[in-house]
Parts: sequence; structure tokens; C-alpha cells
Amino acid sequence: MIDLNSKLVASSNQISTEMPNETVILDVVNGIYYGLDEVGTFIWNQVQSPQTVQSLVEALLDEYDVTVDQAQRDAVRLLSELQGIGLVHVVA
Repeated sequence: MIDLNSKLVASSNQISTEMPNETVILDVVNGIYYGLDEVGTFIWNQVQSPQTVQSLVEALLDEYDVTVDQAQRDAVRLLSELQGIGLVHVVA
């Protein structure tokens, strides 16, 4: 389970590219493409190096006009989904 203290990083089993207003990610293991919107792209860029969820939430608060609760909820939800499909991993 991902919480604010979890440290995450993008999987090495993917390739991604930014396009206007979105990012496309290819999981090279299963050949499935995934798409992220603008905020998802921001989060994806943050986890290209190991990042705690708390520091990612702080970056979201600096970048977007959202509440702390919304930033935390949305970040944990997206990161949990990405972890579930193997695109991010929790690191020690």
C-alpha cells in the first residue's frame, strides 16, 4: 500500500514520450500502451528518479491550484494504479 512516506521510481521496463498535453508510456514487457494527462505527466516526470509521495505532493501544490487533500488523494490513486500495472516500484 502506498502512503505519503513511500518512495517510488518509474520502472525500467518501459519507454515513454511526452506529446502535447499528455505522455504515452509503453510497457515493454506486455506491449501495452498507457496515456497520462497533463497532471499525470507531471507526476510521471517526478518519479523518473526516486521520490517520496510527500515530496511529490509538495511539488503538485507548488505547480497547481489544488488542496492538500486533493493532491494527496490524486497522487496516491495514480501512483497505486501505476504500481498495480508495474510502471512504478516502491524503493527502500
